[in-house]
Amino acid sequence: MHGHIEGKPILEVRDLTVEYDTGGDRPVVAVDSVDLDVHAGEFVGVVGESGCGKSTLLFAIAQLLSPPAAITSGDVRFQGQNLVAMSEKKLAALRWRDFSVVMQSAMNALNPVTSIGTQFRDAIMAHDEAVADDRPAEVMRLVGIDPIHLKSYPHQLSGGMRQRAMIAMALLFTPDLIIMDEPTSALDVVAQRSLMVQIKELQQQLGFAVVFVTHDMSLISHFSDQLVVMYAGQVVELGATRAVFDHPAHPYSKGLLDAFPSIRGPKVPLIGIPGSPPNLAHPPSGCRFNPRCPEVFADCPKVEPELYQVGAVQARCLLHAPGAATAAEPVQEARS
Repeated sequence: MHGHIEGKPILEVRDLTVEYDTGGDRPVVAVDSVDLDVHAGEFVGVVGESGCGKSTLLFAIAQLLSPPAAITSGDVRFQGQNLVAMSEKKLAALRWRDFSVVMQSAMNALNPVTSIGTQFRDAIMAHDEAVADDRPAEVMRLVGIDPIHLKSYPHQLSGGMRQRAMIAMALLFTPDLIIMDEPTSALDVVAQRSLMVQIKELQQQLGFAVVFVTHDMSLISHFSDQLVVMYAGQVVELGATRAVFDHPAHPYSKGLLDAFPSIRGPKVPLIGIPGSPPNLAHPPSGCRFNPRCPEVFADCPKVEPELYQVGAVQARCLLHAPGAATAAEPVQEARS
């Protein structure tokens, strides 16, 4: 899949900031100056604890935010077009056809009073009437569901089948990008694994790119090419998934990796991360992870770290700042 990386990314997110206007003295910044590139056919995982801004980031990319949330700065370019500046009419034409979205608990996003087939046909009528009549049956087969279930109502399907039906719907128009928000969180571990294997196989077969949000590091480790670790609205580490797993550069990434057991190797105690994520209405000064960080030092509460290049990854940690013991360059200038 890495062969696709030459050339321009199909999705370029630059300096994206999302604020929630809560009516208080200052807005809550849920996504803070995020940069992200996704290339054709690439699988990008976005991980972090609940409330770190992962889902808000996805909603912002897909232009599905609703008040009080709003994009206050930045661009989202998809195939060269800036989605942030686009009219709702033009966006509606792109959504589902060129990029599609599978929401968390997507299995509850199906209309309970109409059959699966009717919902597929409604989507086709709304977006591209030229789609072949047998396409709904084709996409159901792609996700491993007998097309006979096009006649079924959502309540007649198991949770896993409803989730697969939503992925089938996302594939109706063979989009170039599918954005997924924890699509496996409502499923048991076996169903999760089989759905992930299926998504990966479909991706390799059809060539679409995936942005996949989850809090489950072990789930994403086998399937993503690139990994974005978020904390308190910011990207704190990003790089090739294997590089982040093998040599995590940010103490938060290390904490996330230490919080799930390895199947092989000696038994080690699971450490986890003490404390809880900060309130985004009043984030800590300096590095946002400093109140929970095992490697905190004097500058951490005072200096806001940038993303620094650390070997093959980028990490927002003062341990890697120029002049620190492991000197590295900020990457902001290099990327702009």
